[in-house]
Amino acid sequence: MDNKITAYRIFPNESRTRIEPASRRRQWMTETNSEFAYRCLPLNMANQHGWCVYSNNEIEFGWNGNNAVDAITVTKDGRGTAASIFGYGIITFHIMHLIKTSVDMNLYVSGPPNHFKPGIQALTGLVETDWSPFTFTMNWQITQPHKIIKFTPDDPICFFFPVPRGQIEETDIEFADLASDPVLQKQHEEFSEGRVAFYKSDEYLKGSWEKHYFQGKYPDGSKCPFNHQTKLNLKAPE
Repeated sequence: MDNKITAYRIFPNESRTRIEPASRRRQWMTETNSEFAYRCLPLNMANQHGWCVYSNNEIEFGWNGNNAVDAITVTKDGRGTAASIFGYGIITFHIMHLIKTSVDMNLYVSGPPNHFKPGIQALTGLVETDWSPFTFTMNWQITQPHKIIKFTPDDPICFFFPVPRGQIEETDIEFADLASDPVLQKQHEEFSEGRVAFYKSDEYLKGSWEKHYFQGKYPDGSKCPFNHQTKLNLKAPE
């Protein structure tokens, strides 16, 4: 399958926003004891699983709690990236790119995973970007009125990645008893017994951690036969 994303600059001589591969780093993860949050591989992989859009200018705004469009006041925005369009405490960021994907590929658009901003929550959308000549905006719901909210040039205003259209509708989901797969059941029992023993061990008390999943290994130490990943290397826009 031909996978390609093209971000067309609407204003070639302007640079209000930029697009970069998402980082695995999160401030709250860095601030955990010995950065232990980075030991969670699923968090690391989700953090990197897409591209981020940043404003090149600092943005500040506040909401008075009213549902009117003019209830949001943008107090700082160098190039008109942020605006109140819908009312109801929703702030809209203009991406400044028209993004196109390969045929039958949608774009999953949301806030950056595991990145938290007090007083505001990113909204999520799924956009058909293979045929659409329309731009999309990134919207956030302000959850705390009477508070100044700030986005610096280091705060992502948007996060996106491609998904095959229709794939989820073609995916079967079913229930089964674990005992119906003896091999999987045995592996799970070894995992459960090992986890209990580890939590009672001196290694756990010393701050050590199990690495089976991180290393792509089964409880018996053998490696999984699939393409296990511990990091992503997304391409930067050219």
